[in-house]
Parts: sequence; C-alpha cells; structure tokens
Amino acid sequence: WHHTAGASVLRATLLAGGVFYVDDGKPLPGLLDISLRNLKEIPVEYYANVPLGFALLADALEADADLRRTFFSELRLMLFGGAALAQPVYDRIQKMAVEETGKRIMMTSAYGSTETTAGFLAGYAYTDKVGLGLPLPGVTLKLVPHDDSRWEVRVKGPNVTRGYLDDPDRSAQAFDDEGFYCMGDLATFIIPGDVSGGLAFAGRLAEEFKLSTGTWVYGGPAREAVLAALSPLITELVLCEENRPYLGILAWPSVEGVKRELGLEMGEAITSGRLGEAVRERLAAHNRAHPMASMRIERAVILTAPPNPNAHEVSDKGSINRRGVIDNRSQDVGRLYADQPDAGVIVVAAGD
Repeated sequence: WHHTAGASVLRATLLAGGVFYVDDGKPLPGLLDISLRNLKEIPVEYYANVPLGFALLADALEADADLRRTFFSELRLMLFGGAALAQPVYDRIQKMAVEETGKRIMMTSAYGSTETTAGFLAGYAYTDKVGLGLPLPGVTLKLVPHDDSRWEVRVKGPNVTRGYLDDPDRSAQAFDDEGFYCMGDLATFIIPGDVSGGLAFAGRLAEEFKLSTGTWVYGGPAREAVLAALSPLITELVLCEENRPYLGILAWPSVEGVKRELGLEMGEAITSGRLGEAVRERLAAHNRAHPMASMRIERAVILTAPPNPNAHEVSDKGSINRRGVIDNRSQDVGRLYADQPDAGVIVVAAGD
C-alpha cells in the first residue's frame, strides 16, 4: 500500500496546488534527527506519521522552542496511521498546539486494512480523544459484543475483498456467516452508548493473553493505561507475558521526558536509580487505581537499546511488534520473572 497511498497523496497535493518536501529521515531514534532538522527549516500545513513517530516528535517539540514555533506556525491538519496513537501523546501535542497557536489542531486517522482497500472508518470532527472515526459512505459496520464494553469489528462493503486468490481455506476463515470480513480488532465507543462520537481502538484479539493464574489480560487497554501512568518518562512499552504469574513490562524511556521530569541526563538518571524509583512510584499509583491482576504491574525493566526494526521489533508501519520484542529480548523477560531479581529490575511491592 505504500505506492498506492503515496500516489493518492501526490495526486491530491498537485490538485490543491501544494508543494511536496521529501523527508529523508525516519521515525526511529537516531534517524529522527534528520526529520527534525527538516521540520525546523520548513513549516508544513499537513503532517502525517506513524504513532511511534508522533511519540518521538512530542519529545522533540517539548525540548526545542524554535522547532515548536516553526512546526505549529502553519499547521492545519495532522494524520496518524498504521497503529493506535497513545492518548498521552495526543494530549501532549494538543497542549503544545494551544500554547503556540491558541487553538487545537485537527488530528485525524483512517482505519482499515489491505482487504478493505485501505480505510473504511475515518475521523471527521475535532475531539479530545484518540479514535477510529465513523464508517465511510457505503460501508456496513458490524459490531459483535466481546465483553461488557468492547465489540469485535467486522465490515462489509464494495471496498472489501471477496477473498484471497487461490486460497479458499483462508477466505472461509476471514469472513463470518453473513459475509462480513473479520478485522481481528476490538473497539469501544468514545462516548458510551452514543455512536455519534465515533469508535476508539480497544485492542487486537491476538494480543489478549492469559496469565498462569487463568486471568485474561486485555493487551490494548492495559498497555494504554500503563503508558498513561508513566508518561512522559516512558515513551513505549511491551506487556509481558503469557503463562506467567503476573504482569511485567519492558519499557523504553524518553530522553526529553526524563530530562524534563527529573532534571537529569538519561545516563545519570539510570545509574543514580532516580529513573527506576520514579517509574516504581508511578507504577505503584497505577496499581492502586487498577488492583486487578489483569492490570497490575509487578516488575519492570528499563531498556536502553532502542527498538530494532532488523530484529522484527518494529513493524513496517512503525508500531512496536510485541511478540518480536519478547522473542528478541528473552533475557530481559527472564529478568522480570527471576526468583531473585537483579538490581536493574524495578519491583513494585504489593503495599506500595
């Protein structure tokens, strides 16, 4: 879809008399500096990125007043895609937008897959919540109850494929008995009971797992809640793990978030123990608010090596591949569940 989406954006830009600037950076640690240099030189009216890119951008904007001033000076629309954007990242960007311009900036997204000819849901209006939007004209959306507040997303429409070429078994598995394509995702209403507010992403069925106690962990909502509790110290994290007695996390810290919150450079924050203690305190507060085993975090490990795309830790859409991280960093996962954790493991006691 890279070439299809690129052609669509190019055509729309040319029809509107716009100008294209090619960004030779990437939304990854190290390569983001190139993108930031470009954004500091050229104010844009429209900015699109994957959620990881927006998280890294938020850190940079908070640390650089000149970048912040240029970035928001002519900005009219932002778009994220490829994965769900964390609510804390959205809130930080909008806060800076208001500080720089006096108003919020429209941020939209589209939801879909290759099988649905890209998007079939889109955001149409300003909102203070990250969402998937509402169905496009001609699309029929089917929401199948999954639990008390979440629905499985299924779709039918002229944009949806009728099946996979020469693969009848896979085609049969992909559709329900009414011909709706099963997305494998869960959604909830942004405004409970009111569809007009649109839908919000609530996790993937494949990311839900059981602890060894038999407790189900809903990966999407749990990760979102923990990330909100740790923001802006932590920019991304992975929940661990299936068939273990409790939840732990592998977490990547934010250089700018640590500097702003703790007044320390990353190396000093880690070696002094200040970052670990701050994370422990915030996880303890999270656990008091969410005491159930499906949400409570008992241990954490801070990762210093950034996500590695070459080790399948980052998807081609820029989102963190949970299974890839767990498989590639099995030693760190083992540290989370060691009988005698080492000094680098953050332990959140039950009474904290």
